[in-house]
Amino acid sequence: MSKFNVFSFVNGKMKLKIVTKNPEQLLNIFWKREIKVVNVRRENLYTLSLTIKSEYLSEIEKVCEETNSKLVVEKVGRILKLATNFKGYITLISGLVISFGILFSLSFFIWKIDIKGDKHVSPYEIRRVIKELGINKGILKSKINTEFLEEQIVTKNKNVLWSKVRVQGSTLQVEVVESFRPPVIEIDNSLGKIVADKDGEVVRVYTQSGTAVVKPGDIVKKGDLLIDGYQGKEGGTYEITPVGSVIAKTFLEFEESIELEGVKSVNTKNKETEYYIEIFGKKLYFKKYKGEFENFEKVSYDSKFIKKNIYYEVNKSSYTLDPENVKKDLVNYYTKNVKQNLKDTDVIVSVLVKDEIIENKLNIKISFVIEEDIGVKIPKTEEIEQTPQKSIENSNSTQIT
Repeated sequence: MSKFNVFSFVNGKMKLKIVTKNPEQLLNIFWKREIKVVNVRRENLYTLSLTIKSEYLSEIEKVCEETNSKLVVEKVGRILKLATNFKGYITLISGLVISFGILFSLSFFIWKIDIKGDKHVSPYEIRRVIKELGINKGILKSKINTEFLEEQIVTKNKNVLWSKVRVQGSTLQVEVVESFRPPVIEIDNSLGKIVADKDGEVVRVYTQSGTAVVKPGDIVKKGDLLIDGYQGKEGGTYEITPVGSVIAKTFLEFEESIELEGVKSVNTKNKETEYYIEIFGKKLYFKKYKGEFENFEKVSYDSKFIKKNIYYEVNKSSYTLDPENVKKDLVNYYTKNVKQNLKDTDVIVSVLVKDEIIENKLNIKISFVIEEDIGVKIPKTEEIEQTPQKSIENSNSTQIT
């Protein structure tokens, strides 16, 4: 109520309601202190209704506090109401002016550095060059010489043929074009051997050169020799580049445990959004969430300037799942996922599903049997030091074992 005192110069009328134990004593105090009241009406044993000028409000508040009385402002005059609203508008406008002033001043600085290039020059290399030249986030735009920066990026990095630097808003955009020689693709004719890159059961063996040491039905472990880099009979063998494929059954398993009954949160599609900015660790709200929802999920969107939180209303509801539908959905999901990660030559032979329900939980195990080429070549000079590489070879003749 003291907010009206700021406008005591406005000769506005106010209608008050006062609840007190002794109304007569309260009125006597008003008269002794020369507080002018009109339209005094006694609503009940303890309640007075009266009208005053706004200039007496602070004195009446003091009297009510001394007599332990409760004061309520029921109505204010139009002039006083207009003055009070004007105060609120001034506060709001001042806050907006300060906020936009801060945003305007921040727009003179660079807050993001965006680097675009080709595939072989990493953004880190360009960022390092820019940092050496004193360009960092928070620098004034006026201190950036784009032409000089373009020249230095090319000079300091031999892999850059051309660069373009532009200032867009609060972002420094750097685009580079690389100068590099395209890689030379060579056919691997090195000696070595082909080994298994995973466990499996051999189904078929194809050899173009070299000697197969496994046959269909054999169980192999990762690292086992599949095709040796030798050819010929005993006493007349010679080294040769091993080329071939070993098709084997491999196994991929997934396990899930699903609650069949419970309570879940359902989005009602009702939402409230609040906006604010952060200044020196304190939040200044343009619009604040007032706690309209009993249950909600909060999603925050962070940015350099105006930030926002979105509150989505959710309702709690119980659910019951059909085990057969859950099993079907999981099999379809994992089958699709596995297919997306298979090579063109790989094939899913079968899908094995094992499930059981224990204490309201569906425990399911899904196994995929896949036929794939498990052979990788280890060059002779790199058999110990390096990771196996897939053999890339073309030939018109194929020997099937």
